[in-house]
Amino acid sequence: MPPTYMGRRLRAQNHSVPGLSDHLNCSFWLTRLPADVTIKEIADSIRACGRVYHIRIISGYGHSRGAAAIVTFFNSSATMAFLDGHVFGAQVYLRVRGRMVSVVRNRIKIPPQLDLPIDHTRVIRIAGPVEIVNYQFLTTHFESFCKYELEDVLDHSITPGHGDLEFRFARYDSQAECVFHALERDTLFAHNPLVTVHFAADPCAQLGFALSALVIIIRSLAIVWPGLTAAFMGCMGPRSGLDADVLRNR
Repeated sequence: MPPTYMGRRLRAQNHSVPGLSDHLNCSFWLTRLPADVTIKEIADSIRACGRVYHIRIISGYGHSRGAAAIVTFFNSSATMAFLDGHVFGAQVYLRVRGRMVSVVRNRIKIPPQLDLPIDHTRVIRIAGPVEIVNYQFLTTHFESFCKYELEDVLDHSITPGHGDLEFRFARYDSQAECVFHALERDTLFAHNPLVTVHFAADPCAQLGFALSALVIIIRSLAIVWPGLTAAFMGCMGPRSGLDADVLRNR
């Protein structure tokens, strides 16, 4: 593993599994990314799929000195939903800043994370007194636990004096997972009735199962009614996440 790797090096599920079937490989390799692409831009381009296990950017990749990235999902159903939403003809692409980013299965094959609870994600939401639940205090506090990258931080605070922040990490392993368990043992947060710490929904997973099922239904019905695809896409709108070309070419 490279020295810049920020995951758990000793975790068996983070190492390539020789002979793993492609349909069980939950990791993808992205190229043709802008040189200064961010974790947020990649995450924002992934919706209605499933929980993302980690996103990692590799800078200065290729002759163009652009960027590449690795996107790994928690399970196989998320990888299939991802493929269903981003297949154009025989190729898989992702749109980032309007450019088509090439996507292939990562040759470092990562299996599904079957040993992890289904409610665990790379997103943690923390609520409590604003003296300890504020951006400056928490981001500094996290640094005492681990090295981390943030996709984004959302402020859900409504009541004066009460902080409510959502931290979207680049990775579950060694970042969101580490912070969550460290806070469970932290005297400022553990057993404090004024504080809540829990995993929150990954935005990349929103509507994943519903849309995947809907695609299957539409494909089946389109055999009987060829005009269904166009009618469906007209109702969903241009940013539904389901491209008409995907449905026509599958």
